[in-house]
Amino acid sequence: MRLRRKDVATTSQSEVADESTSAAAEPRARGPRSVEELDSVEGYVDFGALLIPASEFELRLNVDESTGRIMSLAWLQEDGGLEVSVFAAPRTSGAWDELRPELEADATQRGGTVETVEGPYGAEVLCALPVQLPDGTGALQRTRIFAFQGDRWLLRGALVGRPVDDPENAEQWYAVFDGVVVRRGGEARPVGEALDLQLPPQIQLTDPQGGHTHG
Repeated sequence: MRLRRKDVATTSQSEVADESTSAAAEPRARGPRSVEELDSVEGYVDFGALLIPASEFELRLNVDESTGRIMSLAWLQEDGGLEVSVFAAPRTSGAWDELRPELEADATQRGGTVETVEGPYGAEVLCALPVQLPDGTGALQRTRIFAFQGDRWLLRGALVGRPVDDPENAEQWYAVFDGVVVRRGGEARPVGEALDLQLPPQIQLTDPQGGHTHG
């Protein structure tokens, strides 16, 4: 699903970062944050479990057609983009280390290849999966998957297109990932369960048939 914003302030990511970290005693390492770390949610679009800084990037939803549930959010440009999804995680670290082998096995079973590479948040999974193009020819779709673990949550990102193999281009998408804020909630959840994403009131659907999925 494609989205368009209506009556949303266009606050830049740098402005949001300046406002939300002005009271910090020390510079914060890169990575997404929990909502409890913010002084204010002004300038963010509220998707329930995820708060997204207002941005001029085109934003789409990945929706499970059988349930109508929003599974992930994606920012897109002509030459690539970033998709994010968020899950419950344990208090102990290492959730991404446990999840990566499952992703790698799934890609291999689908006839793809996988490689472990290093990125800003640690180990990343570089996948190449066979796909069929609209003209019927085959191709390989390359995806770079990574994650950041916070306080009982895991935010997973997937780069597609140019940023997969262009580190300079990828940096703008890592910056988008850094700007995401997670609202975990205090309820008990099974590890690995997707946190609830909701359509905010200031967002309007413009192409309900234009579902878009990466990976």
